Amino acid sequence: MKVSIRLFNIIFQILVAIIMSLFLSFFMVAINVGFIAMSPLIWLKSFGLSLVVTLPVSLIVVPLLRHSLSNIFEIDYTGSPENVFKDKVYVRRRDQVSRIAFSEIYDAIYDLVCETVASGKILDVGCGTGLCAIQIAKNDRYDVAGIDNSAEMIKMCQKNAKKEGVTVDFRVATASQLPFEDDEFDMIVSNGSLHHWEKPVDAFNEMYRVLKPGGSVFINDLCKDPDKDELMRIIGSKIPFKPMRDGFMENAPKGAYSRERVLEILEESNFTEIDVNKKVISLEVRLQKV
Repeated sequence: MKVSIRLFNIIFQILVAIIMSLFLSFFMVAINVGFIAMSPLIWLKSFGLSLVVTLPVSLIVVPLLRHSLSNIFEIDYTGSPENVFKDKVYVRRRDQVSRIAFSEIYDAIYDLVCETVASGKILDVGCGTGLCAIQIAKNDRYDVAGIDNSAEMIKMCQKNAKKEGVTVDFRVATASQLPFEDDEFDMIVSNGSLHHWEKPVDAFNEMYRVLKPGGSVFINDLCKDPDKDELMRIIGSKIPFKPMRDGFMENAPKGAYSRERVLEILEESNFTEIDVNKKVISLEVRLQKV
C-alpha cells in the first residue's frame, strides 16, 4: 500500500507536468507565431519544439512547487493533540494513515469482539475517524456507537460510515463523560486513545457505568518506552507522510503509560476484574464488570 501511494504521487506529478508543458507550449506558439498566418505543419513543428523545452522544465518545477507548498501549509504534527485533532487536513491524513497503519489492529479487535460477544451493543471510545467501529458495524449482529472529543474526527466518522453504508452512533464526547445510559453496552473497545484521556480514573468509571453486568472492555494503546525499531517496523514504516511519521515517532510514546501506572489507575476505579499485559510496543488492557 505504501508503494502504491508513492507510485500514485509520482504518476500524478508527471501528469501535471505534462499538462503544464502542453499549456505552456500552446501559449508560447500562440504568442510568438500566431494562429492565422501559419500552416498546420509549421504550427505542429513549433509546438513540438516548445514541448521539448517545456516538458523537462515542468518535470523539475512541479515536484519543487509541490514540496514548497507542503512546507508552507504543512501541519505541525508535534503540536498538542487538542490543536492537531481540530485540523481538517490532519484529520483527512489521519484517516488515510489509519487505513494503512492500523488495519491489522482493527482486524484483531473485530475478531475479539466476535469471539467475546455473540450479538449486542459495542462502544468504541476514542474512535478517531471511525474505521474500527465501522468494521464492527458491518456485522449486523452488532449495534455500534463511537465517541471522540474532536468534532472534526466525528465528521470524518460520519462521512466514512455513509460511504460504507453502515449506521454507527457517532458522538462528540470525552471518555470521562460518556453520553449513554447505565448498563447499555455489552463490550467496549478502544485503540490508541488511553494516553489522551485527561481523567483516566473517571473514564474507567464511566466505562464501568455504561457497561452491562458481565460485559467486557478491551483497550490497546502504546506502552511507555516501546522498542523504537519495532515501533517503526510495525506502525511508523506504514505512515506515508514524513512529517506525520516523524511526529508519531517522536511524540506518540511520550504520553504512554507503563503497565504499573495503568494498574495503579485501575485500582482507583470500580473495576475489580483486571488484566494488563505489556507487549513489544503496546499495552493490552482487559476488564470485566462483575
